[in-house]
Amino acid sequence: MITNDNLTWNYNRNMTIYAKVYLANLTHTQSLVQPPIEGNCVNWILGHIVAYRNYALKMCQLAPAVSDAIEQRYAKESAPVLADGSDAAQFEDLRQAYYDGHERLMAYVATMSAEQAAEILSVAGFTQARAEILTTFLRHESYHLGQLEWLHVWARQS
Repeated sequence: MITNDNLTWNYNRNMTIYAKVYLANLTHTQSLVQPPIEGNCVNWILGHIVAYRNYALKMCQLAPAVSDAIEQRYAKESAPVLADGSDAAQFEDLRQAYYDGHERLMAYVATMSAEQAAEILSVAGFTQARAEILTTFLRHESYHLGQLEWLHVWARQS
C-alpha cells in the first residue's frame, strides 16, 4: 500500500541524493551542453521533471512551480533544447522551481488523507488514484534524475 510516509521518503530521497548533488554548481550555459549520444541536455531534463512536478502540484490543488508555457515547453515528447533561446527556461529558474515545488508538494503529501489519496483523477494521460499518480510521477522523476549522474559531469567538462 502506498503511504504518505513512503511517498515523502522517496521524493525526499530524489531531492537529497540526486537533485541537490547533480544540479549543484551547474550554470545555465552548462545545462545546455548536448550529450555525446542521442538524448537531452540537463536543461531539458530538469525542465521535464519540473513539468511533471507542476502536474502533481496542480493535481493536489497547489500553486504551480512554473507557468503553463514552461510546463508545455518541457512536456512529454517536447522538442529538445538545443541552444539558448527564448523558449529555453533559465536553468537557475528551473532549479529553484524544483526546490520550491518540492517543499509545497511534500507538505501536502505529509497531510494527505486516505480519501484524497484514493481519489481517482486524470492527469498527464494517467487515470488513477492520486497516490498512484504521485508514485508514477516519482518513478518517472527517478529515471530522469538518474540520467543526470553522468550528464552533469559531461556538462562540466565541456
